[in-house]
Amino acid sequence: MPGYAKTLLPAVLLLCCGCTSMYLDARYRQGGLVQITPSPQPLAVNVEGRLYKGSIESWLARSAVRDEVIDVLESTGVFVVANADEAPTAPTLRVEIRNTTPLKRHFRELGDAVVTGATYGLIGNEIVDEIEGRVSLTPPGGTAEPSSYPHQLHRIEGMREPPAEGVVEVKPYDHFEELIEDIVLAFLRDYQAQPAGI
Repeated sequence: MPGYAKTLLPAVLLLCCGCTSMYLDARYRQGGLVQITPSPQPLAVNVEGRLYKGSIESWLARSAVRDEVIDVLESTGVFVVANADEAPTAPTLRVEIRNTTPLKRHFRELGDAVVTGATYGLIGNEIVDEIEGRVSLTPPGGTAEPSSYPHQLHRIEGMREPPAEGVVEVKPYDHFEELIEDIVLAFLRDYQAQPAGI
């Protein structure tokens, strides 16, 4: 095997062959549905979803974020999606998921994962994504200040040991929906804690 292939192969395995484990920060997981009280008359809302990496929006992710938000709403019974007749006069629930990790740090951590994986037998690295959820409920024709909900996604590339404490392991393909669920549930708890809503 050529020398460059010996170096490249572990890096490919590291990034592509099941060496990724994911964890969500447990500080932002506050009991799931336990603290949410279904409403006898759920409020009809329009739903919007957005996903950003820094200031750049991923347009292709709009429907995916919206669908995950709707799944949470259907399981909680606080809001329902407005039908065609209700939509013009319904408030808009907007959920933005923002990865605020500085690009330099992200690429440094990812580079360390590749380098250590290629050099030291798939040791890899921990990559931490700083996430901010911004959620707003805006009346028709009005404005609303979004509520901010921080979160963290920990990704282990390679065979590195997982974080020692304070995290909850999630399946790699489930981390997106679980992260959105945590943020939407946090907003709903705050909404129900206010006498007149947020």
